Amino acid sequence: MNWSRSNLYLLGAVMLVAALGIYLFLTTARPAESPALQDNVSVVLTDAGFLPHDVAVKVGGTVTFSTARGEPFWPASDPHPVHTIYPEFDPQKPIKAGESWSFTFRREGTFKYHDHLGAQNWGTVLVGADTGMRDVSSAKTCDVISDLGQQRTCIGFLLQNTVNKKGLAAGVALFKELAPLHPEDCHQYAHDVGEYAYAAHVRGQKIDIGQEASYCGYGFWHGFMTKMAAESGLASAKTLCISLEGPTERTTLEIRDNCFHGVGIGLIADPPQKEIWGKAQAVISPALRYCDTMDVEDFFMRDCYSGVFHAIINFMASKQYGFVLDAKDPLAFCFAQEEKYRSSCNYQVASKMAGATDRNVSKMYAVLRRIRNEGEFKVAFSLAITGFVNQQMSTKELGDFIGQCARVSSSVSDYCVSGVAQSLFSNGTPGKEFRKPLDVCGSGSLTEAQRGACYKEVVILSRKFYSRETLDEMCAAIPDPYRALCDVQTFPE
Repeated sequence: MNWSRSNLYLLGAVMLVAALGIYLFLTTARPAESPALQDNVSVVLTDAGFLPHDVAVKVGGTVTFSTARGEPFWPASDPHPVHTIYPEFDPQKPIKAGESWSFTFRREGTFKYHDHLGAQNWGTVLVGADTGMRDVSSAKTCDVISDLGQQRTCIGFLLQNTVNKKGLAAGVALFKELAPLHPEDCHQYAHDVGEYAYAAHVRGQKIDIGQEASYCGYGFWHGFMTKMAAESGLASAKTLCISLEGPTERTTLEIRDNCFHGVGIGLIADPPQKEIWGKAQAVISPALRYCDTMDVEDFFMRDCYSGVFHAIINFMASKQYGFVLDAKDPLAFCFAQEEKYRSSCNYQVASKMAGATDRNVSKMYAVLRRIRNEGEFKVAFSLAITGFVNQQMSTKELGDFIGQCARVSSSVSDYCVSGVAQSLFSNGTPGKEFRKPLDVCGSGSLTEAQRGACYKEVVILSRKFYSRETLDEMCAAIPDPYRALCDVQTFPE
C-alpha cells in the first residue's frame, strides 16, 4: 500500500491519541490501588534514612530492620522518646550494627516509627487496610478514628501535610482549631508544628506567627528552636530569638524567653553520644558553656540553662540512656551544680516531682524544702504542683486538691493555688485560657485568702499573654471585690 506522508502523520496522531486515552484510563479512570500487603518485609537504615520509607504488611506480617551505617540503631514506635502509640514495637535497647531485629505487627493501622538514636530518621508501616492516613487533608478524617493512638498519628500527619502543602499560616490555623479539642496533647502538637515550621523555614518560607506561638506552654518555640539549635547552630538560633516581636513588651519578652529555652533543649543531643550515656555532667557541661558564650541579658542566659536541664532531667525521669533521678534525694544533682545554674536545675526537677514522689504532696514538700531561698522555693513548689493536676479534673476536685495541698504547711497555701492556676492556664483553650482557672478561683472549697491569691495569679498570667481587649474580657469575669486586682495594674497599650 502506498501511504502519503500526510496519511502517515494522521495515523501517528490517531495512535498517539489512543495511547494517551489508554494512559489516562489506567492512571485516572480507576482509583489508586492500595500498596500490596506483604507477609515479610525488610527495611534498612541508610545515610538517606529508612529504605523503603513506607512499607505495607498484612496483620500478622513481620518487618525486619537492619542498618547499613555501621553503628547501632533502635527502631521504635512514635512518639519519640516514649514510644507509647505502639509500645510493643520497641526492642527496648539498641540493635548492634551487623544484627537485625524483627517485629510482627498484630494491630491494624498506620504506624509511624523512628530511630530512637537519631529521631530525624523515620518511616511508616501500614498494617492491613490502607485508610489513606498518610495523605490526610481534613480534621474530619481524624475525628472519626476511635483508637487514640491512631487518632494522634492522623493529627500528626494532618499538621505536617497542612504546613508542607498549604504553608505555615494554614498549619497554625489548624493547630489553633485542634488545640482546645485535644488539651492533653496540646503541647506536643504545638511542638510538632514548631518542628514542621522549622523545616518550612529551611525551605525558605517566612516564619510569621502571632499569639498562637504562646499556646500550650509555648510548645511551638520549643519545637522550632530545638531543631534550629541542633541543626543550624547557636549563632543562628540566638539571632532569631532576639528578632522575635510580640504585640506588647510583655509578650515579646515571654516569646524570647521560650525561644532561648528551646535553644538550651536543642543543645542536648537526643540521644547523647553513646560513650557518655549515664554521665549527666559530661552531657550538660558543654551545653551550659555554650549558653554562657551568648552575649545576651542574664535572664535569657538562664532560659538557655533551663532548656539544658529540661532535656537532661527528662532523660532522668524517663530512665533513658542510663540516666536516673536519685530516688532518695532528687535535688542532689542540682545541688552539685555551680550556683548560677542551680535554680534552673531545681525548677526542672520540681516539674517531675509528682512522678518522683508517687504523687505524694507531703514528700514533694519535704524534698523541695531543701531550697533555702524562699523566692526560688515558691517557684519550684508551684511548678511541682502543675504535675499533680490536669484539665480533666473537675472544679470541685481541683478545689479539694488545693485544700489538701495547703494542709501540708500553712506557708505554702498561696503556692498551691499558683501551681493549680498555672497548670490550667498553660493547657487551657487557646485565647480563653483564663476560663477554667477562674472557675476554680470561685470554688466554694477555697478560703477567702486562697480565692484572692487565685484571682491575682490569673491576672498576672493573663497580662503576659493577652491584648487589652482580652484582658478586659477576663477582668469582667472576675467578681467584686476581686476585680480590683485588675484595676491596680496598668494595662499594656
